[in-house]
Amino acid sequence: MQSDVILLRLLSNLRGSHELDIETKMAKTPVEIRSLARSYTKVAIETLVGIATSRSAPAAARVAASIALLDRGWGRPEQTTYADVVHRYVARVPAKSASSEAWAADFGGTVDETPKPH
Repeated sequence: MQSDVILLRLLSNLRGSHELDIETKMAKTPVEIRSLARSYTKVAIETLVGIATSRSAPAAARVAASIALLDRGWGRPEQTTYADVVHRYVARVPAKSASSEAWAADFGGTVDETPKPH
C-alpha cells in the first residue's frame, strides 16, 4: 500500500504538472489507461533511444529497443501468410425433366432445337 502511494507520487513528479489521483491508484476505463500510457510517450521514446545507443547495454536490449523505435516510427513490416485453402462446392442438379419444353417451363428457359456444333 505505502509503496503504491510512493510510486504514484514518483510518477506524478515525472509527468510534471499532471497529477495522478493517489486515492484512485488505477485508471478505471480503457480510455483513461490509453491516456495515461500516451502521457509517457516522450519518456518511453527517450528511454528506447538511450538503450539503443548505449554501448554498455546488452546487444539483445539494443536490438529490441531499435526494433521498437522502427515499429513506432515506420509501422510494422507487412507479413505474408501462406495458406492452402480448399473450397468445396455443392451443385444441386434438378430432377430430370420429361422433355425440353417441361424443363423450359420449370426453369424459365427457352428451347433451342438447333443442335450446336462442339
